[in-house]
Amino acid sequence: MTAPPSPLHLYAYDACPYCRRVRQAFESMGLTYLSVPCARGAKGRAAVLRAGGKAQFPFFADTATETAFYESADIVDYVREHYGLEEPGRWHKAAAFLSGFGRSQRVAPPELQVPENTPVVFIQEAGDEFRRVRRLLEDLDLMHWVRTTGEGPSPTLELPGQTVHLVGFAAIEAHLTGPQP
Repeated sequence: MTAPPSPLHLYAYDACPYCRRVRQAFESMGLTYLSVPCARGAKGRAAVLRAGGKAQFPFFADTATETAFYESADIVDYVREHYGLEEPGRWHKAAAFLSGFGRSQRVAPPELQVPENTPVVFIQEAGDEFRRVRRLLEDLDLMHWVRTTGEGPSPTLELPGQTVHLVGFAAIEAHLTGPQP
């Protein structure tokens, strides 16, 4: 398996309510995107500060159009407009309403090298086990591809180029934090 190609990069951290709104919208659209952890001390936080001048989250980059910006409503609106994706439900209405309050300043995306072996995580926004996996990846400052559709009621993690397919928080944690061969 190879890392899923996607020009969409989301710089966020788990405890941020605005980041959660964007993750929920991306999930409802069925997007695949690169998640770059931005908790205090994370490499992603420093990259956002260099690119945009402030440590505000979420921060979004579309490497296909070489644009990046802040503001959760603008992020959702941009993806919907540029990728033709409609997401159902109340967030769509809120994003349409809020996006009229002023567009974010656009900047160049942060310089980011995505390793070929970047893990792919099948994850949803809701649920304690999914949240625990997100926080583990954040604590490890491990960027990862997020696929928001389909692997069932438990988070899964795959490692490109390897036959590793882990299901559930305990297996993912043991693999990522245990002794490495």
